[in-house]
Amino acid sequence: MSQSIPISKTKIVVPSRRPELLSRPRLLEGLQALLDNKLILLSATAGYGKTSLMIDLAHHVDMPVCWLSLDLLDRDPQRFVAYLIASVTQRFPRVGKTSRIQLNQLKSIDEDVIESLLVTFTNEIYEKIEDEFLLIIDDFHLLDDVPEISSLVNRFLELVVENCHVILSSRTLPSLADVTLMVAREQVAGISHVELEFSAREVQALYAQNYHQHLSDETAQEFVSETGGWITGMVLSNLPDIPRVSGVDTFAYLGQQVLDQQPQDIREFLLRTSLPEEFNAEFCEMVLAPLHPEPQNWYDFMGSILEKNLFVLPLDTDGSWLRYHPLFREFLQTRLKEERPHEVRPILERMVQAYEKFGEWEKAYFTCKQLDDPTALAEVVERAGSSMLQSALVSLEGWINSLPPSLVETRPGLISLRGPILAIKGYLRESIELLDQ
Repeated sequence: MSQSIPISKTKIVVPSRRPELLSRPRLLEGLQALLDNKLILLSATAGYGKTSLMIDLAHHVDMPVCWLSLDLLDRDPQRFVAYLIASVTQRFPRVGKTSRIQLNQLKSIDEDVIESLLVTFTNEIYEKIEDEFLLIIDDFHLLDDVPEISSLVNRFLELVVENCHVILSSRTLPSLADVTLMVAREQVAGISHVELEFSAREVQALYAQNYHQHLSDETAQEFVSETGGWITGMVLSNLPDIPRVSGVDTFAYLGQQVLDQQPQDIREFLLRTSLPEEFNAEFCEMVLAPLHPEPQNWYDFMGSILEKNLFVLPLDTDGSWLRYHPLFREFLQTRLKEERPHEVRPILERMVQAYEKFGEWEKAYFTCKQLDDPTALAEVVERAGSSMLQSALVSLEGWINSLPPSLVETRPGLISLRGPILAIKGYLRESIELLDQ
């Protein structure tokens, strides 16, 4: 049987509920009242607590929950489908056996091929899952401008049975072709940033729970007015001797104050670990060790930023893998490129090597693209070739096609990959010509 696309468990398990997460009963009750719908849209700009609300819901709802956290690598349709299937399989192990085989044998993303795969997958759900269940897809805005994936999700919603309830959490309203039709059928509901805005009473509860501070009604209301009920602005503003600044620039302003208040070694660690989507101690050793003259205790650094609550999210129960809040990570990356531009390329190059060692070829490819070096990218594709031929042929073909044609035509390694791809797709004559070449 073909090898499968590597699946990171941290993306398909419900994140642990951290003690500082404030439960918001009015939103939980409102969401649970909407779960009779097939599709629930949770839409608000960054920093309004969408992910926190989804985590809280997942730990309170009285039905099985499947979880999928998206990242930019999932813009590849074959990878997205692999994770969609894996998110359901994680909670329902009897589902996905046939559809995974079909996925691994995928030769194209043509409409007929995807239709067959989705029919297989949704039939498995129908046959193997009797109870109502919830599928939460977080950060869908990262993929919403990929038409193939929007069409795929749209068709999945059409095919899947009524016991599957899907929440799409996104910064924008997803562009799904049949949302209007689903609204007419009363299958869609939603929550926007208006509902997600913190009320004065919730601000008081947040400060009492996490900072052991009592805020008067007047102060809490003033806080809401200044931040527009924006939870990230409120959290960032809970810093001593820093004036509160209204408007969306609050994050950038206070973010700089957070970074600049840290000891130099923590500050450097924050900047340098902002380039990967997620990291652990082993990854830090492979990527960051050459930047230090002495050995470093990466566990201590990770423990420190967790203790300081520096907008970092543990991706597993023991905190061995970490990821930054997307806005804070974006800010850190900007500062790294401004202050230490000479470090960016070496870090990215070692990230490529680390991902290759872990067999994470999609991450290696995506990282190498940031180097803007077609030759280096071609070398990654060549090294990924045999593994990707077995597990993600469609992605591999897309990678090769995205390279400059002049480069593809002059590298024997790429020519030797195109040959088997054409043979698998049934173009034997063209395949033989390439292999002869």
